Amino acid sequence: MLTRRKLLRNTNHLSTPPTHHRLSCSAPLLSWQAISVDEVCDALLALEPYQSPGPDGLHPIVVKEMTPVIAPTLAVLFEQSLTERRLPTEWKTAIVRPLFEGGALEDPVNYRPVSLTCVTVQVMERVLAKRLRAHLIPNDLLCSAQHGFRPQRFRVSDPLLIREQLASAKATSH
Repeated sequence: MLTRRKLLRNTNHLSTPPTHHRLSCSAPLLSWQAISVDEVCDALLALEPYQSPGPDGLHPIVVKEMTPVIAPTLAVLFEQSLTERRLPTEWKTAIVRPLFEGGALEDPVNYRPVSLTCVTVQVMERVLAKRLRAHLIPNDLLCSAQHGFRPQRFRVSDPLLIREQLASAKATSH
């Protein structure tokens, strides 16, 4: 039987040790603008409609369909949350479920954890992530080893990078 302890024990391989990347002191500061209704609309329309609901019980397909009605209110709510530096308690909770990846159903190695969060906080995260990427990537503020959640950096690039480093190490050791 798949237990929480087995699942946690078998997911340690999903994280990597931190790397040390020096940032340039000459990087421009991130300027802040109020969250716009257009940004919220874009994030709402990008929602995956058939995802499972989070702790709020809201289905993404319903929220997505209501975009024109709720986007202005969400923009105000997100801006207020950021200004006050507070998040509603429900936005800080998640339902963690094991997601089957294939293989034997009873083997915990074949599962990875997935956090189901509130749809509203997913929308806010999309808006903020888009802004951060628009600042970090052009200003070269991300470590070159950072592949996750970056455009044109696929999971296949990690093994290729490792292979390249091994070949380089082998060549210099002779």
